[in-house]
Amino acid sequence: MKHIKKCLILAVAGLPLLNSCSDSWLEPKPLSIYTPENTYVDADGLYAALVACERNMRHEFFGDGAPITTDMYTTDLAVTGTTDKSGPLMDMDADLLPSRTANDVNKNKIGWYWDEGFKGIKYANIVLNRMKNATFKDEAEENAVRGAARPAMTSAAPARRSQA
Repeated sequence: MKHIKKCLILAVAGLPLLNSCSDSWLEPKPLSIYTPENTYVDADGLYAALVACERNMRHEFFGDGAPITTDMYTTDLAVTGTTDKSGPLMDMDADLLPSRTANDVNKNKIGWYWDEGFKGIKYANIVLNRMKNATFKDEAEENAVRGAARPAMTSAAPARRSQA
């Protein structure tokens, strides 16, 4: 009797293993419909890329330890006034070495420009390159998108601005 009971329990437990899923269940479902082929087709899609570009430009100027302060310290625009800690770029020769921390609010934000700052240029270039395949209502709309992308591209490059 015990042997029959064990066999019955094993058969019931193994029954789900015999069931298989359908092929449609295995097909991946897209998590997003925002692909370059269906997003950058009109002015609204291109402006969406410019929003990401402008986000990076805003972060350059605002917040605790804004990256623009490092840009100012490496030129003649500003001098650090920190007296209670070793502040940003007090030992500029050492702080500009690649082995130093390059994205720290207490030291410098040079690494921010490599990690985040040039993403603005990337997004602006995406807009300028994808304009060829996009459709616009008229030439004025196309010029407005192009005009919004060009300043975004140049203001995201602080190295060019500082050395001018």
